[in-house]
Amino acid sequence: MANETWGGRRDGSGRKRLAPRALVPHRSRESVERLLPVHVTLRMANTVYNLRSERSFNALKRALRGAADRFGTRIIHFSVQGNHIHLIVETPDRESLYRAMKGLSVRIARRMNRMMNRKGQVIGSRYHTNVLRSHRATWNVLHYVRENHRKHFGKPGEWRTGISTDYFSSWAKPIPLPAPKTTYLRYAES
Repeated sequence: MANETWGGRRDGSGRKRLAPRALVPHRSRESVERLLPVHVTLRMANTVYNLRSERSFNALKRALRGAADRFGTRIIHFSVQGNHIHLIVETPDRESLYRAMKGLSVRIARRMNRMMNRKGQVIGSRYHTNVLRSHRATWNVLHYVRENHRKHFGKPGEWRTGISTDYFSSWAKPIPLPAPKTTYLRYAES
């Protein structure tokens, strides 16, 4: 008679999670076949300073300025939150996006480590992507990224009220960024 407790899925089995929250899974990323806008989220490690301080934002601005148009991938908009950055980029393919995000991550890590006077991990996990394949999806993501500071720093339940520009975003024009080439982004911004 076989023991019914051996093998198979059961409660409490498997490797225990080290991070307090689920990380981006290690599967193949969504493919990009032509120049399309992509929403990218970069999360920082827990030991990194608040990104919405003046010192941190100055380091991030220099990193974003250097990576704004590299490997065929162009950063069109960004929004810096306390522990993560939202980017809207245009990219022709998945490989170009990978190379550009790796380069941006290295730039951010070097600048932030220099600013914090330390060495170590800065980027918390893999970047998350969402390829925008329609005008409506692009408009929704633009609105979400533009108003994301209200979600994180506004009153609960009232983050969509009022009109203001976030100082820690591309809409405040802290650095020059390339103009969008895709119809989706040009249409959504008008």
